Amino acid sequence: MQILKPFHIFVFVSCFFSVSLVRAAVVVDASPESVPSLTADEKTSEPLVGKDTSSQADVSGEDDESAVQEENEKSSVELPLVSGQPDPSINKDAPLVILIHGSKGKLGTWYKPGGEFYDALSKQAELHGFGQVFPFSWSGKSGPPESRFESVKAHIQAAEDLVEKIVDLTKGRSRKLILVGHSNGGVISMLVSHMLYNPAVQGSKAPEIFKKLSEPESKMRVLLECRSAIKAAVKYQQSRWKSTDIPFVITELFTMGTPIDTSLYTINPSVIRHVYVLFSAGDSIQRFFGRRHYPRAQNSLNIRVSFQTRKKGIVYPWHTYFCNNNTVARYLFDLPAIIQQKLGAGFARLKGVDVLLPMGEEKPLVEKIDHWK
Repeated sequence: MQILKPFHIFVFVSCFFSVSLVRAAVVVDASPESVPSLTADEKTSEPLVGKDTSSQADVSGEDDESAVQEENEKSSVELPLVSGQPDPSINKDAPLVILIHGSKGKLGTWYKPGGEFYDALSKQAELHGFGQVFPFSWSGKSGPPESRFESVKAHIQAAEDLVEKIVDLTKGRSRKLILVGHSNGGVISMLVSHMLYNPAVQGSKAPEIFKKLSEPESKMRVLLECRSAIKAAVKYQQSRWKSTDIPFVITELFTMGTPIDTSLYTINPSVIRHVYVLFSAGDSIQRFFGRRHYPRAQNSLNIRVSFQTRKKGIVYPWHTYFCNNNTVARYLFDLPAIIQQKLGAGFARLKGVDVLLPMGEEKPLVEKIDHWK
């Protein structure tokens, strides 16, 4: 029997450990289980898929945008919280569009002028008669579930900053808004909807901020601390508004890969008219931090997104594919009309829809979802 030398043992252990890491890095919590994913070759050959390397991300506790942190840090461009001021030549009654990145996405380029997603969305906004698209930049600080309170504090600060900028941007013009949030950018949008609520105009009894707690007792203390901080921030913001103020209205909120956690974050239906929750069966990051879809409500619709690619056929996009290319942006504002035309049903009667987005110029395919797999 041949005795293994220390060098051989080291090589064997190293190889085993490396293979384990690679396998752990590509696991996705998706339905169906055998979800096809984009290969490195396809990422470079498919111009609308983008060049990010997020499919190699580890989801073991980093923020929901840790997948693109390295790519984002290549850029040193700093933006103010919301760039610029509304163009006075644009219709003052047109709703402004605000684009909000997620955790650790501050230095990314997709949501800024010149970014593929931003430019495509701006074209669509112009075609639909909307106002300008403004990128909103926040700290991007967040953390794994065990440090939830730190994440909540960062979200509250971002929401407060966004409210200030909304007030500034809407001076002398319509207070109608369209918010588009990726990942925790959607969470910030939900907080903003409660902060913009004017009790003197939109009803003295504000909608509940949270859903009933169903967390294990071990997590209850942290959750209650988080709720207390959110309540205090929301109450302060709501106290600013007067009975003579024109109320803010978010005509549409589009969330992309936002982790749904109704124990802390919900929408305010008195402020938000329609909510479109875009998610993917291939997005394990969203699933790690929350649920994929929002509970059925009168003004919300869950949209499960997939891409039609040339090489792989139908794929379920990874967390960052929503925004690291222009595929979603080219169709985003058309989706409500396309879905309505195809299904002709109100939100309350739809559990959700499947939307297949083509890489070319064809129309998206829409199918009703009767049950979640």
